Amino acid sequence: CIEEWRKQLGLEKINILGHSFGGFLSALYTMQYQDRLHKTILVDPWGMEDRPADVIQRMNISRGVRTVVSIATHFNPLCGLRVSGPAGPKLMKRMRPDLMRKFEELLGEDNLQIVSDYLFHCNGQNPSGETAFSRVMSDFFWAKTPVLP
Repeated sequence: CIEEWRKQLGLEKINILGHSFGGFLSALYTMQYQDRLHKTILVDPWGMEDRPADVIQRMNISRGVRTVVSIATHFNPLCGLRVSGPAGPKLMKRMRPDLMRKFEELLGEDNLQIVSDYLFHCNGQNPSGETAFSRVMSDFFWAKTPVLP
């Protein structure tokens, strides 16, 4: 998609910046199309390294947490938000009060519903990005095929 976008804009070379999963996609693009880039910037990219063999022992992850993660990996991360329907904005406000407080000075306490409405409607759409992410991950934290050897 990135290469098609570059072609449609008629750009010979581009700069690309990717964060998290976008960093993973940007790194893959860079490896394939180096000659079409000026610069690539990766910010906290996901999926660069292989999962350490001893990660569970090192992080001391309980069996309960491992069970919950193994079940949760079969669902898109934001599916709960999508199925909440009209209650979604209120649920978002309750789940992320930190985001509401972040904008309180700018919007005023009476207008904070705007933030939860915005976040819900941005994240409550068709989960194409989440679906793509679930296809390249082995669990929530590691890529099936890491970018770096």
